[in-house]
Amino acid sequence: LIPRYPGKYEIPAFELSFFNFGTKKYQTAKADAITVTVKGEEGTATTGSGVRNRPKKGVDLLNEDIRFISTDALTEGTSNWSSPGRGTFWGVSGGMFLLFLGSVAIRKSRTDLRADDKKFRYKKAGKTSVTHLKKAKQFLKQGNQSAFYEELHKSLTGYFADKYGMDNSQVNRPNIRTEIGKMENGVDLANTFIHVLDSCEMAKYSPQSSGDDEGLLTEAEALILKMEGKS
Repeated sequence: LIPRYPGKYEIPAFELSFFNFGTKKYQTAKADAITVTVKGEEGTATTGSGVRNRPKKGVDLLNEDIRFISTDALTEGTSNWSSPGRGTFWGVSGGMFLLFLGSVAIRKSRTDLRADDKKFRYKKAGKTSVTHLKKAKQFLKQGNQSAFYEELHKSLTGYFADKYGMDNSQVNRPNIRTEIGKMENGVDLANTFIHVLDSCEMAKYSPQSSGDDEGLLTEAEALILKMEGKS
């Protein structure tokens, strides 16, 4: 406390509530009123070090590192934020917002492309399979059994992948039974599909023909027609 004028002053009693971590309870500390006598002459102020200064009127700065809270009313438009600063802020914010919109648009575009690609593959699945079957028939007439089985195998695996929007690596027996099994007479169709694939794969590693290449080709053609709903 730094008394400014001589006289007797009373510091009123007060209470302070606090949480005691030792007892883990709230406690209240009390202090009685204290009477302070300040000595000095009228018209002078006494500092804590005993030096007398001129009387203080109102609120003055007591030291460079102490500032009193201003009680003046705030005036609209007195912000220290300069116009260039505001411009930079809004510029950066606008740029980030545009980048966000751009990323959303790109993501949507990619999703649409994938959806369109899936639809396109689905629509052309039958035609692509027929193309492979025609090539297989040509190789069969030429007596090129290796190429025949290769094209016949491609006609079925490519057809399944395109029709169900899968990669070639996903063309396996469980997926074939699951997806084709959903169709009418799906179990029989799935069994036929797997039979033709197995025959092609076995023939690739066998030096001799299966003995009924034309029958296998006819079976594959009929299978595609049935799955396309054209038989």
